[in-house]
Amino acid sequence: MYRSGTLPSVGTTAVAPSDRLPTWCPQDSANLYRVDAWGGGYFGVTPHGTVAVYPDADPTRSIDLYDVVRGLAARDLTVATGRFGAMMDVELVNDGPVTILLEPPAGELP
Repeated sequence: MYRSGTLPSVGTTAVAPSDRLPTWCPQDSANLYRVDAWGGGYFGVTPHGTVAVYPDADPTRSIDLYDVVRGLAARDLTVATGRFGAMMDVELVNDGPVTILLEPPAGELP
């Protein structure tokens, strides 16, 4: 990915856009990052190339995450950033009583 007005480089040679290079589109990004495998249909890529969330798995009803972040920034709220695929340290703490209900399959008596 490169900013408009700059050229990516390969080794020490700058690569200029040309007719020989394929055109990249949002669907290419969706395929590369396998967005369809994220959360079983709850995520997608918009026509603008941003990530969308489908709260009820209906692509016609989506929330553009880029718009959410822009809205937070407009309210002077900061959003932490990270690197896609980076290692994350996550800790799970169970604190308190837990009730687990075990039920037999429908039609079977215990």
